Amino acid sequence: MSRLVILRREELPFGKRVLTVGCEGRDVEYLQHVLNKLGIYNGDFSGHYDLLTMEAVKTFQKAYYLPVDGIAGPDTCKLLVDPSIHNRLLLRLSNGKTPELPVAEYGVSPQALKHPADRRRLRIPETRTSVMMIEQREIILGVRQEREEKTPGKGQTIADTGSPALHLLKLEELAMPKAKKIQLTTPDRLVLSVTGKRALRMLRKTSRILRSKQENELLWWLTSDNLLFPHPREADGLIYTPRQQENAAQAHAGWGNEVRKILSSYPCTRMIIHFDLRGRGKTVEGEGRFLTVEESRIARLNGISSPKRMKENGWVYHRYRFKGEEREAYLPDRRTIRGILQQIDYFNLRGVLFTGVEEWETVIKEESNRFFQASQRILVMNSQALA
Repeated sequence: MSRLVILRREELPFGKRVLTVGCEGRDVEYLQHVLNKLGIYNGDFSGHYDLLTMEAVKTFQKAYYLPVDGIAGPDTCKLLVDPSIHNRLLLRLSNGKTPELPVAEYGVSPQALKHPADRRRLRIPETRTSVMMIEQREIILGVRQEREEKTPGKGQTIADTGSPALHLLKLEELAMPKAKKIQLTTPDRLVLSVTGKRALRMLRKTSRILRSKQENELLWWLTSDNLLFPHPREADGLIYTPRQQENAAQAHAGWGNEVRKILSSYPCTRMIIHFDLRGRGKTVEGEGRFLTVEESRIARLNGISSPKRMKENGWVYHRYRFKGEEREAYLPDRRTIRGILQQIDYFNLRGVLFTGVEEWETVIKEESNRFFQASQRILVMNSQALA
């Protein structure tokens, strides 16, 4: 027979009540310890929710796009116990050390050094007396799958590549019987692409079957047409393709507004944004199409007018001549990629997925080091098409 245990409010575990100024107990002390590990709280671990604790909670809420009220309510407490918030490397320089040491050690640019409280970038002179922070994010590169098998079927195994790779499964091709028969030898590396009009119940049930076969990670890949937020039991996060991907002239221009809306319902620490870096042009009939790497190079070399950037940090419009014809193309450049990474860092997101990266891998690595320490992974795909 189960037994009831009566606890005093001061003895409640963290997350079982709303914490605000005046509260006392071990849950408040736990809160202070977590905020201290994040470099946000420098007070005593008194177990008393004072004004200093309230200001630290406000700082945390602002950094992770929660309503800023200084109250440790359900959403704030839930995120505070999420391991994904600990993507910060706190660095304290002792006398005689210079900022160049941590920069060289962690392979980032001096611009990646931030103040842990407000996440603003530190100038080099400030770092001699300040606690510094370097944030870590994921850079995922989508690569085409070379093997013939397209989707796992009966008895088919998804094998480990020996590298930190994610494997893409398409929900539309994955019937429930198949989901039960997949043999997973990469138990922590799966992405479930959700692009069709699939019943929500079926999606959630399939995800739970896959989760029962693995211990760690399953991501949903979603678009603006079917934006569903997975429960933690169903997925560990989501990859989101912004609507602006559909219009080359507007690509990468207004996706920040979409992200802000999502952050009101889904934590930034679980979201990865997808961008396809392939150039875009038009067919003879005027329909949009993706360009090959060679076609993109021709567009840059055979221009018949000055390139024009669409929006700040957006794609670049080219008019060029090919086989006696005048054509037009929209192409990304280094500034486009830099703008994407800057926004990923601004929103404090988990990371970014790039597809169509054949000519951009080196640029992505160099530019990401401007803002954070990037851990690079590979997404094995059947094609380079959008999700």
